[in-house]
Amino acid sequence: MSLFASFGTAVDNRHSGMGKNKQFAHLPSIQYDTMEKLAGRETPKAKGVQLPYGTEENTDFPVAFYISFHENVVQLQRLLYIIHRAQNIYCVHVDDKLSSKDFEAVYRVANCYKNVFLTSRREIMIYGSVTEIRAELNCMEDLVNSGHRWKYLIHFTAKSFPLMKNSELVEALKSHKGKNIVHSNWPEEHIQFKRRHILVVEQITKSGYIRHTQDLKPKPPFGIKPTPGFSTNVFTREFVDWVLVDTKAKEVLNWMSDIMYPAQYYWATLNNLYHNGILQTPGGDCDAPGLKQLNFYLIGWNVPADRKLCRSGHYVRNTCMFSVQDLAALTQRRELVANKFDISYDPIVYMCMEQWITNKTRGNHLTIRNASILDEALGLRGQCL
Repeated sequence: MSLFASFGTAVDNRHSGMGKNKQFAHLPSIQYDTMEKLAGRETPKAKGVQLPYGTEENTDFPVAFYISFHENVVQLQRLLYIIHRAQNIYCVHVDDKLSSKDFEAVYRVANCYKNVFLTSRREIMIYGSVTEIRAELNCMEDLVNSGHRWKYLIHFTAKSFPLMKNSELVEALKSHKGKNIVHSNWPEEHIQFKRRHILVVEQITKSGYIRHTQDLKPKPPFGIKPTPGFSTNVFTREFVDWVLVDTKAKEVLNWMSDIMYPAQYYWATLNNLYHNGILQTPGGDCDAPGLKQLNFYLIGWNVPADRKLCRSGHYVRNTCMFSVQDLAALTQRRELVANKFDISYDPIVYMCMEQWITNKTRGNHLTIRNASILDEALGLRGQCL
């Protein structure tokens, strides 16, 4: 059952015209003691979106998901309900700064599924630091040790949302024929590679910061070219097995541990065999960076070329927070994942996206083509089409 009803009352009458910077009042949190029920604990194990009998669900091509989480347990639960399939496996990394109460809530949600688990090692997440890479590597190690025969690993955040149903996702992965799907641009000389930026973590307070220094960094190891890209990517099983043990990959990580935003360079650098062939990365790309339009992640950056992707004009850390104004465009996109959504900022767009992908998964190919249909949807008091 959808969770729309839980939010219907809270959403009522909150939409009184969406101006450029319109924001919904913060929605009240659902009590943690009802979390297990919301996640489907009334059944032996939750199963996610239910499909018609006989539906082909690509059980011969299992996929692993890495989900990074730092806030809003309810949104995580709703995401899991949408993306969960019995043949896949899901690892959730919970920011170690989270309170014990919130962590217990996440644990209860994960425990509702047989194939969802929390990573065995948690990081105190500091934005723009190497902790983002370490958290992903922790989940990678747990996924490799799980004994599950997954074929690809996809990086989600709890604020992401799928734009493809599982069968479309599998076909897209198969079409890459054992290659990683990593966005990259042409390597550039950048001032941040000249000086050390040292991560400082306070274990007692579970906080931290990055201290900028004038200390000179050595040249990159093996003569590699640091390559800009995204922190969210899709990797083959062979790549994950390799990155956990390869000495060159570990040396590259060590060199990048004191630069700014290393997650936006590390994965793309490893995958860039055009410049960094010495790494011999499994599933790496031998073509020049930037030549291919991979179109797997839809991110509305706060740059002139991407402004049309963010009609609300609301950005968090230079990334668009999608709103109901973007709904019609989102349902026409062909990427795998859209990032970011926040049910506290705009609950209506999230509810409508849930209904859209559920209908699509069940075979009801519903689309939202124009603003008049959207206006009608907003008049249905939370019952999106």
